[in-house]
Amino acid sequence: MEQTLRRWDDGAEVAQAAVTHGADGVAAVKLPALRAGAYRLRYETTDAFGQKATAQRDFVVAGVRAPAGLPAVLAAERASVRVGEVARLMVASGFEGQPLVMDVYQGRQRVEHRLLTAGQGRAVVELPVTEACGAASRWCSPWCATGRR
Repeated sequence: MEQTLRRWDDGAEVAQAAVTHGADGVAAVKLPALRAGAYRLRYETTDAFGQKATAQRDFVVAGVRAPAGLPAVLAAERASVRVGEVARLMVASGFEGQPLVMDVYQGRQRVEHRLLTAGQGRAVVELPVTEACGAASRWCSPWCATGRR
């Protein structure tokens, strides 16, 4: 998904926000609520030596369907989730009505099988992380009508 978004031209500016960062260089930005779609965040600053520094990050805000041009999306809200929290996955397609299959695995064993249809219902799937998950990692494997991954 990131490679596809990177190739897209910039669209119209939809928001601006101040960016703050600490001595460690980690930046934080609070954006207003954004509608579902693909976005590009651009950051520009002048460092302590007077040199201009720029960065950009492409991201998607979940909606009922994936932004046009993204045939299939499986994206996690966060890279890791602790016991007691909920893992949120965006499972979507830019092709309205496309059948999607999402298998959830724990270790090598499939523990869940979901049939989804792009554009119908929520594109965000929530998976509670419980003690029963154990130490084994959970991962998802998406399938589309056009083939596996």
